Formats: sequence, structure tokens, C-alpha cells
Amino acid sequence: MGLIATGDLKPGQRLPSERELCVRFGTGRSSLREALRCLSIVGVLNARVGEGTSIAVNGDKFLGKILEWRLITEQHDIENLMQVRIGLEGLAAASAARTGSEENIRALETLLGNTRAAHRLLAEALTIMRNWPPSSITTDKLRSYPEATGRLQRDHQLSRVTRHRTSKYLNNIIEADHGALKQVIKPTRGFQSMKTTTATIKGFEIMRMIRRGHCLTCKPGVGNEIRFVNQLFHVAA
Repeated sequence: MGLIATGDLKPGQRLPSERELCVRFGTGRSSLREALRCLSIVGVLNARVGEGTSIAVNGDKFLGKILEWRLITEQHDIENLMQVRIGLEGLAAASAARTGSEENIRALETLLGNTRAAHRLLAEALTIMRNWPPSSITTDKLRSYPEATGRLQRDHQLSRVTRHRTSKYLNNIIEADHGALKQVIKPTRGFQSMKTTTATIKGFEIMRMIRRGHCLTCKPGVGNEIRFVNQLFHVAA
């Protein structure tokens, strides 16, 4: 740690050989290896097979590991940590207000606008699905979504146990499903009003759900689908 603090070892730089370190610190190899292992656990060092050991580039990981370990072993420190956080956040906000550039302000305005839009979108979806609350919500990695889901949970619009998954792969599956819907909508050449838009898209979605077997009251097969739709609209078979 002393070598890192003095700047002799910089982030991303490989450590000297074990022999050099043992001579420098006047210790044995077993003690040195134990120390390196501990530093690797907390995130100060990156140890890779075939590449050796180097100083970690992401220093924030190191601080997070230390705080996490402290909170696990010393539960009473949570109140002290919150007091420090309140003090630091005020100073950080004041410093940002004094030194922030026009570019920084525009970036914050964009982020806030995206967060409000994400909150409205998720709130509307939750209202529609209020009788079937989700166990998880899958989105892309846009930074506004975690803040939006957190706000919904604080407002008790979303359950605390609902997981927010930022998986690009799973989100791509949803986007691909929307792409298939767009292919069905394309031949309509647009809609004349929001009322017809809502009714038409809702009909497309329902028919696709029936064909995929998502409707429990409809048996599989084209004939059963026709009979099911006829029953819904009270059409004689």
C-alpha cells in the first residue's frame, strides 16, 4: 500500500517479482503471498494466470470492498456511515454547482429528463398490470432506469422484492418481439387516430398471445383459436 501511495506503483502496473518484494520488505515468501492474496480479495490487486499480478485500475472497487466488509463485521457503523455520507453529499453538490460547466449541466438535464420519461413509462405499465405485479423488470443499461425503479419502490408503486435486471440479452429478446409486431403493423400504412391505434395494436397483441399459447382458456390449434375468438365476440360457429 505504501508503494501505491507514494506513486512508485501506478494503476495497471505489474508488481515486481516475489524475490524483489521479499528483499524490499524483509519478509518471507509465505507472508508475502498471504498479503498479496488479501489485497487481491479486497480489489487492490488483479491476479491473472499467465499475466502476473498488477495494481487494479478501478480504485472505486477497492473502497467499496472495504466498506462492505466493515458493514458486515461492524453493524453499528451504519449510522456513522450515513452521517458521513450526508456531509459528503452536501459538499459534493456545492462543489459541482461552483465548478460545473455548461456541458455538465446539459448532461444532468438530459439524465433527469430520461429519468422522468422512464418513470412515466414504468408507472403506466404498472398501472395497466396492477392485477399482475411483476416479479422482475428487464431493461437495457440506460442509467435512468435504476433511478426510476427506485423512485417507484419508494412511492410504494412497485414492490421492494421486484428485481430490476439490466440484461442486454434479455432486453434484445423483448425488442425482437416488438420488431415482429412492427412487421404486422407496417401494412396498415399508419393510423388515423389514437383510438384506432390503441384498438388495432391491442388486437394484434392479443392474437399473437393466443397463437403462442399464452391464453390458458384457449386450446392449441387453428380450429380452437377460431372457436375461441368466435366465443369472445358471440359469433355463431
